[in-house]
Amino acid sequence: MQTPGTLKQIAVGLVDNVWGINSDDGAYRFDRDSRSWIYVPGVFLNQIAVAFDGAVWGIDLMNQVWRFDTQNQIWVQVPGSLTQITVASDAVVWGIGLDRIDLLVSMR
Repeated sequence: MQTPGTLKQIAVGLVDNVWGINSDDGAYRFDRDSRSWIYVPGVFLNQIAVAFDGAVWGIDLMNQVWRFDTQNQIWVQVPGSLTQITVASDAVVWGIGLDRIDLLVSMR
């Protein structure tokens, strides 16, 4: 169950929805069947957040916000800049903006 480098963050939505960021800022998801970490290319992240419904959101090194599109298996950039993010569901995403004011980001 090793990833290249060391995980610097881990986020868990459910037992089969575990994601991490390694020391090279790469996103990885844990595959329970193979018991291995799978690299998910497309963006380098500083923070990742995972919800119970499978939603995965992240913030890159430039504070840009990203959402993982599970249907197409790609990262999609979301308008806005955040320094911190947390996810209740894909429709309820909270973050702290660059000016330190709480900000609600919602897909709906």
